[in-house]
Amino acid sequence: GMASTQPTSSNKGSEQQNETRQQWYKTGYDYWEDESNCAATVDGVLGGFASLSKRDLEGSADFVRYLKSSIRPELKLTKEENGGVPTRACECGAGIGRVS
Repeated sequence: GMASTQPTSSNKGSEQQNETRQQWYKTGYDYWEDESNCAATVDGVLGGFASLSKRDLEGSADFVRYLKSSIRPELKLTKEENGGVPTRACECGAGIGRVS
């Protein structure tokens, strides 16, 4: 006989997952494209936090020190710790202008 063109229940689930995924990305895209949510400025992208306070910078530095002492104590973060040789950078994936 001829193959059925009706989606099977497993295909329906996969199609639903794909639609859900597409809607999720569309929602995010729409948010960032809407100037009333996120102006095309540094302040807009950072959600109103374009400038950093001393407290914010101290918190970020404390977080990096905690990571180093707790997780990778052997890691050399500064040239001074590494005998004057430049070391490496740490990208925490927190967006623009933020360490933590």
